[in-house]
Amino acid sequence: MAGKMDTKHPAPARRGLGIGRWVAQLLIGFARKQVLKKPRRIGIRELLARARHRRETGDVGGALQDYRVAAVDRSDEIPVGSRASVYLGFVQLLERVNLPEAIRTYFWLADEWRQDGRMHLAIGALRRVVALRPNNPEAHLRLARFLEDDGQTADAVLEYALAVASLRTCNRSTEADELERYIETLRVATDRRSARAKRA
Repeated sequence: MAGKMDTKHPAPARRGLGIGRWVAQLLIGFARKQVLKKPRRIGIRELLARARHRRETGDVGGALQDYRVAAVDRSDEIPVGSRASVYLGFVQLLERVNLPEAIRTYFWLADEWRQDGRMHLAIGALRRVVALRPNNPEAHLRLARFLEDDGQTADAVLEYALAVASLRTCNRSTEADELERYIETLRVATDRRSARAKRA
């Protein structure tokens, strides 16, 4: 009984091909199919555009996933200076689904940016934590320290005072008393520097 003719891959003799060329063409066809099946690697800029679109259309989970991938990417597609917007896009979205995790991420970002010398970003991240958790003494304390290190002493004193109030609300009077003494020391030192600057 005659077998069915293979019309998809006719025998080499019928096409006038040598066996080597025929096998090669079969392998090329198979390889092309595999390439088509393999998903295309999405670029980081395209990934961020998709994350923004997902965020705008309410797909928070999908947007977070895209931002996570972009945040850990180390290719040169996004300049180092522009990565802050990627991190902020991620953590701002995280606020909507997991506020404690978002606050931990803001603290982490603040420390990272401080080490990189980008104090304005670090302070901005901590200001956001204070806005989210106004009664959190740790947030006020950390922001005050960063402001003091950045030379913004007046703002630092204000944050230290808010930290004192938060500590007292949390029944942490001993820490509040110690911090009040430090604030007074800081004020005295600031006044002396100002006096010397006026005399110079």
